[in-house]
Amino acid sequence: MIRKIGKAVFLCLTPGIMALVAAALLCSDLLSRLKTLSRSISPEQLSNPSPAARSAGENAEENEENKNSLPASLPFSPPRNASIVIPNWNGRELLEKYLPSVVEACTAEDELIVVDNASTDGSAEFLRRHFPQVRVLPMERNLGFGGGCNAGVRAARHRIVVLLNNDMRATPGFLSSLLDGFTDEAVFAVSAQIFFSDPHRRREETGLTVGKFEKGFLRVSHVIDESITVPFPALYAGGGSTAYDRGKFLEMGGFDPLFEPFYLEDTDLSYGAWRRGWKILYQPGSHLYHEHRGTIGKHFSPEAIRIYLQKNYVLMVWKNIHSWRWLAAHFFYLYGQMILHSLGRESETRTSIRAFLLALRNVLGALRSRSRALSRARVNDRAVFQRNRPAVFRDVFTPRPAIPKNEKPQDGSAGPDTDSGERFGETNAPAKESPPSPGRPLNILFVSPYSIYPPLHGGAVLMLQAIQQLARRHNFYVLTFVDSEEEVESNRSLEGMVRKVETVVRRPPPRRRFSIRSQAELTFQDSRFAEMLEKMVFLHDIDLIQFEYTQMAQYHLPLEHTSQCLFEHNVYFQAVRRELLTRKGGPLVKAREFLEWLRAMRFEVEAAGKFDAVFTCHDEERRLLESFLNSRRPQMFSGLRTGIDVSNYPFPGGPRRPDSLLFVGNFQHTPNVDGLEYFCRKVLPLIRARRPQVTLNAVGAQAPPELERMFLGEGIRLLGKVPDVREPLSRHAVFVCPILVGAGVRVKILEAFASGIPVVSTSIGAEGLEATHGADIMLADSPKEFAAATLHLLEHAEAAAAMAAQAHRLVETVYDWQIVGRKLDQVYCELVASKTDCKPRLTPGSISGN
Repeated sequence: MIRKIGKAVFLCLTPGIMALVAAALLCSDLLSRLKTLSRSISPEQLSNPSPAARSAGENAEENEENKNSLPASLPFSPPRNASIVIPNWNGRELLEKYLPSVVEACTAEDELIVVDNASTDGSAEFLRRHFPQVRVLPMERNLGFGGGCNAGVRAARHRIVVLLNNDMRATPGFLSSLLDGFTDEAVFAVSAQIFFSDPHRRREETGLTVGKFEKGFLRVSHVIDESITVPFPALYAGGGSTAYDRGKFLEMGGFDPLFEPFYLEDTDLSYGAWRRGWKILYQPGSHLYHEHRGTIGKHFSPEAIRIYLQKNYVLMVWKNIHSWRWLAAHFFYLYGQMILHSLGRESETRTSIRAFLLALRNVLGALRSRSRALSRARVNDRAVFQRNRPAVFRDVFTPRPAIPKNEKPQDGSAGPDTDSGERFGETNAPAKESPPSPGRPLNILFVSPYSIYPPLHGGAVLMLQAIQQLARRHNFYVLTFVDSEEEVESNRSLEGMVRKVETVVRRPPPRRRFSIRSQAELTFQDSRFAEMLEKMVFLHDIDLIQFEYTQMAQYHLPLEHTSQCLFEHNVYFQAVRRELLTRKGGPLVKAREFLEWLRAMRFEVEAAGKFDAVFTCHDEERRLLESFLNSRRPQMFSGLRTGIDVSNYPFPGGPRRPDSLLFVGNFQHTPNVDGLEYFCRKVLPLIRARRPQVTLNAVGAQAPPELERMFLGEGIRLLGKVPDVREPLSRHAVFVCPILVGAGVRVKILEAFASGIPVVSTSIGAEGLEATHGADIMLADSPKEFAAATLHLLEHAEAAAAMAAQAHRLVETVYDWQIVGRKLDQVYCELVASKTDCKPRLTPGSISGN
């Protein structure tokens, strides 16, 4: 009881104690910044400032941006040898078991040092007797892991120092692989891949480390990813399995004694290196086997280990985090953790009162270390976690090759030459002549929310044909959501035309009663997809990322040297607004739709403004977006993604079945369902009243059973998914597009134009197309007008054929990929060139999509 009362009293006093700690941290930061400022400005400059000094304040923002620029290119010689430092405390048995593997993995030119931390088990004598080639560095007292490593690094003679735990078993070649990771002056450390001797034991550490600042604390973990086979960014380098640049290690002061006796000293050092502007790599080709906690577990109880870990998580923040927004969150969650812990809700990382008291005992040391950390920092806290992301890491640390002009790529350099006939399963279609790109082949990553192959909807047709055309000249990579394992397999068909296809099976979106995020954004929010995107940008050296559909805009990356484009297949908030105005529903339904419209507009406008270029299907949507974007306007192009490969569609088709109507549309898309229902209930009866033999044939994938029951009726045939949409396009008499809501361009109309089937559409259905009523297409917005236009084409075959021929000429001259693709290719190349050569950005008027 007394203990509980004592905890309660202390928790009441804790907010005041935390306020004092926060004030001390603030004062430390202010003093550090004043010292830095006073060192950078001499008294003469203060009394008689030069023009450069006077402009310093004006250039403060520019200087801050320069902190994130690429590291300076310096002469660099790759290391050939290293000093191996192994700290030891009463670990004779471990040395006897594992040291031979380390000796065997090294060469005669390498240096082996064992730092003996005042062992009492005869470790030093054992080494001198059995391993004379090992240099023993005896300590008068136990300096702990960090102190022993620091002493060994100071004594080492090679430029690269490898720190190993005494319970590490080395494999042949582990050292050479680590040394291979030091490719430039920016590399601070290279960490090995870690395994456990027991294959059935869970790999608590792997060497591939990730982390984030979450709920007031830095949280780190190891991940397993067998697909990574090249050096990869890691948040921190494990102290007992890593090669360090000795000069940088000593410049950072080595492992901070603040974190004694163990844990997080390596995380702290790595965090400081990232803030210094250096980088840390995980080398999967270097293998070490670790008996986890082989030494610590012998001398400390599990409770003591947990307390020290909790204490060091607190000190990690007090020393390293200088963002005051993050620090405010830290103190808030720290207090909450202590309350929960005192109530019995304990966990390994949840701070206890005892751990907090231990941290308080070290607050003065934390303040001193904090001041030193701030003086060394070159980038801010947020930049650390940004640079650790694979895509951002590549963008910051990898120089981008320039795009030479007027250089024709060599044959085969852009991947397999695949004709767009494969969109329909044709593998022997002849390849058409393609104009050469104006520079080297680009590495382009295509990011889609929907399955691309087979193309069961208009968006898939646009995406697939864009890939087929551009993959002739560039290296294409695809990342797409799919809805099933069946779609995973079907999209593997893309591998015949692109370099790599990755799929992520979409999970059901979380159910939320209320969210400020739009439904389109939430439905496609997935951390697995974001991780795969980052990894593909890094592993495949991507020059340009093409995001498809509004919902993919949430995956925009904070990159400066990699172009990112967004194709708005339709302006989402415009489609939502039209549904709100036309669809029936009660006040509650309308309120939900109105709220979704507000959320969609906020998300879409904000997201579109981040991209280098935004493509829309037509001018009306481009102007609509521009009116909202204002000063944040990216480069915007209309029509450059609206195209099909006309030669793939048989023209004029036939023989055509008299009195047969065709509707095409994927039934996952609500406007298709609404449009078909409208036609069947209000238009088709008027047509059949005059021509009872007329039949409607509806082609579309993913029709639910209730939809099939809805459209069961005389004169209606629901054909569902067909293997090749060209077959029904070539044999029916009239194509109907009774779309009432939506946005973008209906690709099915372009396919109908290319196939020689005359089209009747609503104005919304034909929106954005350069088609003229009466010449290329028949437009009708009421049931009576729609029925009359359809009957006219059914009853006047010659007029219908003439209109179809005119529409075919339109799609050949405006929407064919041979025309559209050439313009899009030029835009892509110039966007990438503007990022790599620092050349002026394109002006939207320089290339017309129309």
